[in-house]
Amino acid sequence: MAKSERFYQENTLNCILLGVKGKAREVAYNVSIAEKSIDLKGFLGLKPE
Repeated sequence: MAKSERFYQENTLNCILLGVKGKAREVAYNVSIAEKSIDLKGFLGLKPE
C-alpha cells in the first residue's frame, strides 16, 4: 500500500514539474517574440520612447 502511494506521489510531482517546465518554455517563447517585435519596430525607426 505504502509503495503504490509513494509511486503516486512521485508521479504527481513529475506531472507538476512537467507543467512548470512547459509553462516556463511558453513564457520564454512569448518573451522572445516580444523582443523580436520590439527589434523590428526599432529597425523600422519606431523606437520606443
